[in-house]
Amino acid sequence: RGQVQELRVPGSSGELAAILAEASAVGRPVVVRGGGKTTEGECLAQEGETLLSTRRIRQFLGLFREGGHDCCRVEAGMTFDELERHLRPKGLELAVRPLSLSATLGGTVGIGGIDVTSWREGTFADQVLSMQVALPDGRLVECSPVVESDLFEDVLYGYGQFGIVTALTLRLRPALPVRLERRYFATPGEAAEALI
Repeated sequence: RGQVQELRVPGSSGELAAILAEASAVGRPVVVRGGGKTTEGECLAQEGETLLSTRRIRQFLGLFREGGHDCCRVEAGMTFDELERHLRPKGLELAVRPLSLSATLGGTVGIGGIDVTSWREGTFADQVLSMQVALPDGRLVECSPVVESDLFEDVLYGYGQFGIVTALTLRLRPALPVRLERRYFATPGEAAEALI
């Protein structure tokens, strides 16, 4: 291979799709990195590969109602923490969100995303009503359970093997009264003491 790792940080879904098409045309492998929270190391590119970061594709695109539910449309590089900062002032929240608030929405779709509410609400991926996916050939495709349903099913829990999620439409619910505190500790002993 003999090529150094290449870092690409697109600012839009279209730019991301163009990078995929370019890499596909020359046979260059692409590794996607959102929040970098994977435990298996899939977000680490090797020599000769393109590391594609989705962190600039993170806009909140809007709220609306569909089928009697509050919904939102967001870009997939947004983190759960960023989404909550948009939703909480409006009295809304996701029914399921993983404990890692710095994980990206798009990356979590590929693994499902479980929460303490998953026994009742399913996974985070189950809250997805539709999504835009960038395919390896550079096409941007909107999919849902009724439009491009095979692609929709492949991308959910698909570990990013079928395309890159660039935007999501998510089902929301009224926010439950919760107080969230973030505490940082210098040592494990301090954390254990605070827990006790």
